[in-house]
Amino acid sequence: MTVDGSVCIDTHSHWMPRVHLDAVHALLREQPALARDYAGMLTTAQQPDAPLVALERRIEEMDECGIDLSVISLPPPAATFGSPAAARRVAAAANDAMLAAAERYAGRFAILVALPLPDVPASLAELDRVASHPLAQGVSALTNAESWTLDEPQFEAVWASAAAHNLPVALHPAFDCRPAKFADWTIGGSLHAVMSSSLGVARLVMSGMLDRVPTLDVIVPHLGGTIPYLTQRFVDMGRGAAEHDMAHYLRHRLYLDTCSYHPPAFRCALDTAGFARLVLGTDYPFRGSLRRAVDDILTNAPTVAARSAILGGTAAQWFGA
Repeated sequence: MTVDGSVCIDTHSHWMPRVHLDAVHALLREQPALARDYAGMLTTAQQPDAPLVALERRIEEMDECGIDLSVISLPPPAATFGSPAAARRVAAAANDAMLAAAERYAGRFAILVALPLPDVPASLAELDRVASHPLAQGVSALTNAESWTLDEPQFEAVWASAAAHNLPVALHPAFDCRPAKFADWTIGGSLHAVMSSSLGVARLVMSGMLDRVPTLDVIVPHLGGTIPYLTQRFVDMGRGAAEHDMAHYLRHRLYLDTCSYHPPAFRCALDTAGFARLVLGTDYPFRGSLRRAVDDILTNAPTVAARSAILGGTAAQWFGA
C-alpha cells in the first residue's frame, strides 16, 4: 500500500522474458531496418540487472513506493511480428514465461496476455488456452500495426472473447510503423507513440466496435493520448458509426492510464473523463521510476476518493492476486 494506505496497482508495466528477447533479436536479423526502433531496448535488456528483465529489483522498487501489484506485459513488438507461425510460437512461449514469473513471485504480478494478431483463429486459441489461469488478467493489443487496425470487423471475435473472459484490453503503441520523419530527436517516442494510441482508440470508438462488444473494457495509455484534449472537436465533428459521441465513451467505456507526468494533462483527463476512469500506469521501465508515477497521483489527485480510486481502487475490478 502507498503512504496514505491506498491499495496500489500498476496497470502498465513491461517485462521481457528471455524467450521474447531472443525472438526480437531473430526478427532484427531478418529485418535489419527495424534496428533503429529496438536497438536501445535490446542493448539494455542484455544486462542481467536491467529493470526490463530483473523482477527482483522491480519488487524492491515496488515496495519502496507502495505498489502492491504490477500487471506485466511484453514491450513492443509483443507477439505481433514475423511470420504467423513465429507469432504463434512467441505468444505462447512468452505468455507461459510471464505466467511462470507471476507464479514465482506470488501476489506481486499478474499478466496481460500477448496475442499473435492479426491471426484471429490463433489469437482466439491463445486466449482460450491461457484465460483460465488466475494470473492472466487482461489482454495487450498494439495500436499501430502497418497493414491492419484494431477496429476491423474480423477482430470483433477477439474482443468479444476477451470480454467473455472478463479480461480488459490494454492498448499500447508499437515502434515499428513509424514514418521516417519520426526517427529524429526522439520524436517517435514523444509524439508518434501518443498519436498512434489516440488513433487506435478513436477508430475503436467511431467504428462502433465498442457498441458491438458492449461489455469490453478498454484501457488507453498515456492519459488517453490526445483524446481528452480533443474531445469537443470529436463531438462537433460527429460520431462516425458509433451510437454515442466521444465524451460518452470517455465517461462510460474507456479507462485512461496515468502515464504522463504533466499536471495540466492530468487535470484535462480528470475533468473530461472523471476520476473513476483513471488508473495508475507507469510504463515501467521506459518512463522513469515507479516512485515518480505514484507521487504523480499522490500530488495531483484532488481528493482522497480520487487518489484511492486512481491508485488501485478502480483497477481492482480486474487485477488482483
